[in-house]
Amino acid sequence: MSTPTPKDHTGKGTKFTVTVDGKPKTFTLPPINEETAGKIPGEIVYNAVMNPSDDMAQMRLTMANLEASGVKPQVKDALLSLPFADVMRVLGEWMGESAGSSE
Repeated sequence: MSTPTPKDHTGKGTKFTVTVDGKPKTFTLPPINEETAGKIPGEIVYNAVMNPSDDMAQMRLTMANLEASGVKPQVKDALLSLPFADVMRVLGEWMGESAGSSE
């Protein structure tokens, strides 16, 4: 797999493209919604909000969102097969999309 291509923010999730078996393939992380948020333990949210400079608290919140989102196993596998920096870039854009930010 290779570095993801630019993302497509459609409001229907965050798309990223990786190379699988020499061919580009697009995957979509599902949007974060109220149902997803309702599955996140309050302690994780509290720590991320109360300690915004704590990168580990922010990362735990991101990973908790990923787990709660109902992401398909093949999408999660594709994401986690990427190098760390690429995983964090895709997840950062995904979390930003859920907060309504735009680039």
